[in-house]
Amino acid sequence: DNLSNLLNQYNYLNSLVNLASTPSAITSAIDNLSSSAINLTSATTTSPAYQAVALALNAAVGMWQVIALFIGCGPGPTNNQSYQSFGNTPALNGTTTTCNQAYGTGPNGILSIDEYQKLNQAYQIIQTALNQNQGGGMPALNDTTKTGVVNIQQTNYKTTTRNNIIQHYYDENGKEIPTSYSGGSSLPLSIKFTFNNNAEYLLQQAATIMQVLTTQKPHVQTSNGGKAWGLSSTPGNVVDIFGPSFNAINEMIKNAQAVLEKTKQLNANENTQITQPDNFNPYTSKNKQFAQEMLNRANAQAEILNLAKQVADNFHSIQGPIQGDLEECKAGSAGVITNNTWGSGCAFVKETLNSLEQHTAYYGNQVNQDRALSQT
Repeated sequence: DNLSNLLNQYNYLNSLVNLASTPSAITSAIDNLSSSAINLTSATTTSPAYQAVALALNAAVGMWQVIALFIGCGPGPTNNQSYQSFGNTPALNGTTTTCNQAYGTGPNGILSIDEYQKLNQAYQIIQTALNQNQGGGMPALNDTTKTGVVNIQQTNYKTTTRNNIIQHYYDENGKEIPTSYSGGSSLPLSIKFTFNNNAEYLLQQAATIMQVLTTQKPHVQTSNGGKAWGLSSTPGNVVDIFGPSFNAINEMIKNAQAVLEKTKQLNANENTQITQPDNFNPYTSKNKQFAQEMLNRANAQAEILNLAKQVADNFHSIQGPIQGDLEECKAGSAGVITNNTWGSGCAFVKETLNSLEQHTAYYGNQVNQDRALSQT
């Protein structure tokens, strides 16, 4: 076996030496590096870098859609002067979430209205961008010029002289515990603003969604913890129950941000074309510099592909039942909320993941061959 392996390695190295002395092979390698660089930075469906960013975005918004139904929000127990509702959200059998709960806010409680607004704004921005009829989808990674307009629908309910907000309680050992608010006069609002529809800004919004959930740690409002998702039945907050999935998605976002940063560098370097020397001889000092430049380009692309693969690996470390929920879509399409969106990711992560893994493997093999040729 050892002898066979050595012979195989020798034959492989010998073939690389022959290729390194062949001008047509060098030209082909240069063309491959150039075309794969253009694909990584300016393509969408065939770019592993683009698909890695898309997968991170889809996982973040999908995670919220999977669990939002059981996350309470409201002004808390001491503010009975106002509460709010939000449209175009993943609510039970509907698209409106009413933040009217009176339980304590913060860790192991409910999301305050301010924190819910922060999360919802980030969610609505990503949804608008992904919606083909509104944002047209996320543009290519090297396109930083596009904008989108997000429309956040909310209704404010306030106490007036004619219509008071009512605070509801339940009795616990003779003590009244506030639970929710109702009534009040309603004031519908439509908040519109322009946002930068590019990968960097959208990844920031995905990070905001996860930041709110991991820092606020709202209680999961079920009687049996994560049993509804096939997880532990012990009651707890979102980090107690979904911690491994949150960690995986946070890593996806970080690696996707690293992918984006590397593609920026790659895009800048591609402005300087590699020119093959005349009468190429790989053993002269001048042409060694040329080979080193080829190697640097190949290494840069290999690094991007490796980071893209890490995003896919991160996804596979999400808790199994949650992966299934993220891949499920009862109704709608990317960026669209319907009455059946709740409880399912509807983020089309399966298609994105398959595309990412297929194109990473294809371009990875190509870049590795060019890198080996450059090193020879």
